Amino acid sequence: MSCGCGHQEQHAGKEPLCASIFGRFRERLHFPFLIGNSGKERRSGKAYAQARIAPQTAQDGVLNGDAVTQAAQMFMDAELLETHHPGDFPSDHDRRLSRPGLGSMYRVPERKRIELDVSKNQIVHFFAERALLSIALLMPPGPDLPVELARDRFAKLAELFKHEFRYPPDTDYPALFNELIATLQRAGDAELCPDGRLDVGGGHDGYSGSVWLRTYASIIRNFIEGYRIAARGLTALLRGPLQEKDLIKRTLTIGHRMYLAGEIERHEAISKPILHNALLAFKDEGYVQQREGKYQLTASFDSADAVPAIEARIAGYLELAPE
Repeated sequence: MSCGCGHQEQHAGKEPLCASIFGRFRERLHFPFLIGNSGKERRSGKAYAQARIAPQTAQDGVLNGDAVTQAAQMFMDAELLETHHPGDFPSDHDRRLSRPGLGSMYRVPERKRIELDVSKNQIVHFFAERALLSIALLMPPGPDLPVELARDRFAKLAELFKHEFRYPPDTDYPALFNELIATLQRAGDAELCPDGRLDVGGGHDGYSGSVWLRTYASIIRNFIEGYRIAARGLTALLRGPLQEKDLIKRTLTIGHRMYLAGEIERHEAISKPILHNALLAFKDEGYVQQREGKYQLTASFDSADAVPAIEARIAGYLELAPE
């Protein structure tokens, strides 16, 4: 599997790992929390088994705290990250001179989230399969569900996002599902019960199975939100066909409105590449078609009632059952 953004390099350095963590949170992060989550990120997904990790970054699955500090400093120097200390109210100049470490709190400026996302996308493909399966398990009513239902959800998710996380042409979704379940069981993230039901596992490395599954799911939230924005954008086609560039332009405006209204959490979800891939997926799903270079709704979905149903389907992947 490879990330649809084109990153193929099998290298997971300290910067992409930290970017993935910063990108998942909108509130400020304490330094110990950052270190703990960096280790959690490092030990999850395919990154642990396949990525080439420099010894100064991590050894035997244990992330070097100094490497995290160095990555945070790099992001601060690029003004992608702000550092704060409790009780201090520094000027913008003083904040740029702050240094990461114990006692520090980190915050990603909203206007910088898209730039930070570039680093995260270098490693997102390591976690995509587990993320999709975690969403399938955590959708309401939550875990402890029949394995057949989880398998069906996973296949639908994998098919919908195949333009983001590309699979080999001969990928067998049921076989991939079984492989992932076995992997999650060994890790303690999920448990396949004798009666054929799937439940949350006991966890590992100091975190519960639920925390691990939610961590995986959060890594690709911006992609799901981007597809939700694209689905809302299809309302523009109710007035007639549009060239892709015009449709995406209108959809970006809609995305900004959704973000300001609090309907989506991740500013980086408002992305032209994500919207482009979403339209390809919608074409595969039979929602839209292209004629004479323009997108238009298919007959089955060319109505004011059908288009919101497309968005509702995708929005359902963002609603995880409470812990």
